[in-house]
Parts: sequence; C-alpha cells; structure tokens
Amino acid sequence: MSFLALAESAPSPAAAAAVGVALLSTGAAMLPLSAWIGSRVVPERRVFFARWGGRHFVAVFVAAVVGVVMSGIVGGFVEDGAYAHSWRLLIGSMPVLFAGATAWQCAKRTEPDPAASLGLTLPGSLAAVAYALGVYVLFLPAYFGASLVWPWMMEAVGDTHEAQWVLLRFAELEGGPLALALVLAIVVVPFLEEFLFRGFLQPFLVQNFHDRGGVVLTAFVFAILHGTSAFLPIFVLGLMLGAVALRTRRLYASWAMHAAHNGLMLALFLNYPELVVPDGAAPGLLP
Repeated sequence: MSFLALAESAPSPAAAAAVGVALLSTGAAMLPLSAWIGSRVVPERRVFFARWGGRHFVAVFVAAVVGVVMSGIVGGFVEDGAYAHSWRLLIGSMPVLFAGATAWQCAKRTEPDPAASLGLTLPGSLAAVAYALGVYVLFLPAYFGASLVWPWMMEAVGDTHEAQWVLLRFAELEGGPLALALVLAIVVVPFLEEFLFRGFLQPFLVQNFHDRGGVVLTAFVFAILHGTSAFLPIFVLGLMLGAVALRTRRLYASWAMHAAHNGLMLALFLNYPELVVPDGAAPGLLP
C-alpha cells in the first residue's frame, strides 16, 4: 500500500502504527549503511571541545525566555491579513533568534574562531551537505514511521493528536504571501534552529554527556519545543540532524537536511492535504 493510499483509506491508529513500526525498522536497518557512508565522507570525526560552559548555557536560556516573552507581546499586535502567517513565523522565531544571538556572543568570548566553533566552516561543506541529504533519504521511512506510530501512542495514554497549526496555515496562502512564508519556513527558520541546537547546544551536551547522550538530549529538547503532537517524528528528525552535525562538524550539512525536510513536508501538504487530519480523527503521515 502506498503512502497516499494509506492516507486516503483513513486506517485505525493501531493499523497505522503497525505500518509505522515496519517503517521504523527499515530506518534502523539503514544505520550500518549510513555509518559506512559517513566514514567515507569524513574518515575521522574531529572531536571538538567547546569552551563555553554552564554560565553561557544559562545566558542562552535566559535569552530564550526573554524571546518567548517578547514574541507573546509582539504577537498580539499582528492582525489577520495576507502576510500575517509570515509575521507569525518571524515572531515565533524570536526565542531562537535571541538565544542564537547570545550563543554567538558566548562563542566570540570563548573561542579563537567563533564561526568555526559553531560549525560555520566552508571547506568540506559540499561533501557534508551531499552526505546529509543522502542520510535524510535513507531515514525518511523512519520519520514517516514515527509519524504513524506517535498518534497511536498518544491515544494509548489518553491524549489527542492534533496537526501543527504552522503547517495548516499554509493552505490559506497563495502568491506572494505563500512564497515569503515558504522562504521563511524552508530557509530562514531552519538556519536559526540549527545554529542554536546543533551549533551551540549539541557541542555543550556532547562535552558533558558524550556523543550519543549529547545527540539524544539535543534531539529531545528540539522535539519537545515543537509540541507533544509532533514529538516522536521531530525527535527522529533531531537524531538525524544531530548525527550529521556530530560527524561532519558542518552546520551547513544539518541546515541543508533541515531545509530539505521542511521543503518536502510543505510540498506534500500543499499537494496532498489529505496527509494531515486536523481533527485528530485518524493518523496522518505529516505530524
């Protein structure tokens, strides 16, 4: 059964979860191949020891909280209109923007080459981007599998799965407003998130909790901030992004993967809106 046929047939959460488990297993089977490809692209992972520490983490966290407060205040002034969704995307990114700006200042004060310490290194980036996109293709079934399993898990604990409002709003746009919102969602927001999570947070957590612990914890924080309804699929995406960033030490690689993911999800939704079920009555392939 194809993905589209699965969506159109509106299967029960349990049936969809069974398909999801199979897809997740397929993703797990890709791990050795992914590791082999990574060893060819980056033969030896260069261990990076971030000089920023606990007080810098606290400063970034405080900046994020200030961003949350500011986004709530500024968001109240946005009126409905053609470009309202673009404004909401920008305003909703204020916590990440504030935290990222603070992370940059921390890197400037602690690192001799702040740009490189955050993964903003050009040499080798093309190969790293190609590797990241290859990894994304390999693990895309796992992402879709998580999207099918998670609604069933939420239902099992008595919670309700709801589609992300950010995604649903795109269906109301066309022309210039749609183009601007797509640029923000595919290019700008992924860069801001990767800069903060894979550029600053992950090196800090890897240094304190080792490679796997740092990647998993970063993916967990990344997923939980996207909301419980999308937690598991975003967590799987976060693991992919974290693994690529850890291996390549190139922010452009995880940014390319993140941008490709957002672009694919939006293209699928705009062309096949039946993949999302807003009322939570049935599982959808898109969280």
